[in-house]
Parts: sequence; structure tokens; C-alpha cells
Amino acid sequence: MSWLNLVYVGLGGMLGSILRYWIGWMIPATWFPLGTLTVNLAGSFALGALTGLASKSQLSPTLLLLLGTGLCGGFTTFSTFSNEILVLIQSAKWTTAVSYVLTSVLGGLVFAWLGYILLK
Repeated sequence: MSWLNLVYVGLGGMLGSILRYWIGWMIPATWFPLGTLTVNLAGSFALGALTGLASKSQLSPTLLLLLGTGLCGGFTTFSTFSNEILVLIQSAKWTTAVSYVLTSVLGGLVFAWLGYILLK
């Protein structure tokens, strides 16, 4: 591992985190955590697309670190997703919590698959 790789991951993560914050601000949570769902589905699609693209061409390891580990990693958020589910459960919003989990997990798989297939 080189220090330069850490810089690429850090730069991508910074950009991803800024994008995630901006989307969360643009799509505020009301009764459903739509902002987090949006970034997680978009990030799943983007990482699937990047993986599909990498399977058919030679992407540099640096670009994969910057965009995959950094940008997509900083953009998506499992911790916020988990916390939002806990808040919904504590508020006895069971239907919303279950629908959020199912939509996020199944939707993430579908979006990753679609990104992969479209760019493979």
C-alpha cells in the first residue's frame, strides 16, 4: 500500500461524502428516509457499473481506488441506514422500517446488477 493510494481514496471519499450530504439536504427525511435510500441505491448502481466496466477493460487500480473505494464508499452509508431503522423501530413505525430494509437491500442488489449489466 502506498501513501498515494491513501490520498486517492481520501479524495474520492471526501467528494462522496459531500455529495451524500448535498443529496440529504436536497431530499430531507420526512416519514421515510428517502435521501439515504437515494444515495445507497445510486451508489450501488455506480459501483456495479464500475465493476462491469472493469470486467471488460483495463481500468487503472488508481481509478478504481478513487471512484470505487473512495467516491462510492464515501457516498453510500450503512451506518446512517442502520441508525434510521433503529429510530423507526423505536418510534413503533414497523411497516416503514420493514419496507425501508427491504427496499434498501433488494433495491441495492438490483441497482448494482443493473449497473454491472449495462456497462459490462
